[in-house]
Amino acid sequence: MFPTATTAESHFYDAFSNFDKDQMMAVWADVPEATCIHPGGSICEGTRQIRASWDYIFREKIRRFFRLKTLIKQENASLCIMLVEENISLDGKTPAGPPVYATNFYKRFGSEWLMVLHHASPTPFIQMSDDFTFDADLGKGSSEVH
Repeated sequence: MFPTATTAESHFYDAFSNFDKDQMMAVWADVPEATCIHPGGSICEGTRQIRASWDYIFREKIRRFFRLKTLIKQENASLCIMLVEENISLDGKTPAGPPVYATNFYKRFGSEWLMVLHHASPTPFIQMSDDFTFDADLGKGSSEVH
């Protein structure tokens, strides 16, 4: 059904936009290690808990529009990790809030790619500048933890 991780990713966000639980669950691997963490939520492990979480999210039938920006994509023959910035709106124009960062992990099962992890968290309301870097000298001179 999903010959590439990108196809599975597209299917995931289409299901999310259309609050389609069956379409959503079609992208998930039915394996015990399947894990989903929604923003501010607890860990949902296994497809039974994941399905219940989407039932809860989709109960209000609110259409969400996604503008996605892939920040990182790492892929080999059997695994694919995508870090995406989800810009979500309810009308297709006005952001519903700050962007959400999501890590989506896909695994190849035979010739099909399926999701095994979705972990999303909101970004802070105040964004740091694009040129922000950590000070490489931070903590030098001391190996003690206080």
